This record gives sequence, C-alpha cells and structure tokens, in this order.
Amino acid sequence: LRQYATGMVPLKRAELASQGADGVRKLLAFDEGCRALDLLTSNSAERKQLLLHSAVLRWNALSKMERLAEAHRLLAQHVPGAPASLSDVKAAERIAAADAQALDALVATVSIDALLKSELVDFAVQRLVEAEHDVPDLLVWTHYSMPCEAVGWLRVLATVTKDFTRPLAVADMTIP
Repeated sequence: LRQYATGMVPLKRAELASQGADGVRKLLAFDEGCRALDLLTSNSAERKQLLLHSAVLRWNALSKMERLAEAHRLLAQHVPGAPASLSDVKAAERIAAADAQALDALVATVSIDALLKSELVDFAVQRLVEAEHDVPDLLVWTHYSMPCEAVGWLRVLATVTKDFTRPLAVADMTIP
C-alpha cells in the first residue's frame, strides 16, 4: 500500500486543512510533523512544548519497562520543579499529563495552514495515510469484486477520503 500512499498525500492534505486543530493534532502524532513545526516556530515556549512532545513520542515507542526506567530522566529534563521522589509509575503519569498539556497548547496556537506549507509535513501526511490503511470492508461496496490491480489504491483512497465532508464516487467504467 505504500506505493499508493504517496499519491494520496494531496487528498489527505486537503482533508487535514479542513479539520483545523484536529488536523494539527493528527500531524503532531508523528515525529515528522513535529520536525516540520520545529522549522516553522521561533517562539521559545512552543519550542519547549514541541521538544517535550517529540521526546514523549520516542518514549512511547519504548517497552513498558523501558518507559518506566526512562520516566524520571524525561521528567527532570522537561518538567521543571517535578519532585524526584515520585515512583516510576507516578513519574510516567506526570510525563503523560505534561505532554497532553503541551500538545493542547500547541494545537491551540498552531495554524494548520502554516503547518501544511512546510514541505517536510508531507512525510507526516504520508505516515498518517499509511497508518490509516486498514479500511473496513463497509467502505467499499460489498457486492463488487475488485480487480486485483485496483485493490491497493482503492483501499487507500477509501481510507483517505472516509472523513471527507463532500461525497466522492469512484466508478468502474468497464461494467456495462
């Protein structure tokens, strides 16, 4: 599906542009989206929030045991004034809460239009398309047997456009 995901980036960009703050939140779920925003921002408070969120994205990719072990380091580095005496679990909870707060602040201040102007954001958009490639069968007409050469791109198209507010029809012109 990756070969078709690249072609779906412009459609996904249009969808994200119409979603405003929700579009920003979706893009910032990927490190590539954070890097794109990092190039656009000169505000030091936003940059600190972005550094925390990027660190938490990498932290979330670790195993549970590694996350617990790493929680105190992240807390000390990104949450000033946090008590060092917290348990690993409480430190992890505090990091997650700080990240949620930072992400909410970023989403409230960042314009989706400005973020989508960055060429780097296309990598995040492509990752988003690939992450959403699991299409429920009900998005594709159940009484139609798709040609094998169309399965990939049609499923990606259905995924990308499932939240569009405007109707979209794709027709097989070989059917009489």
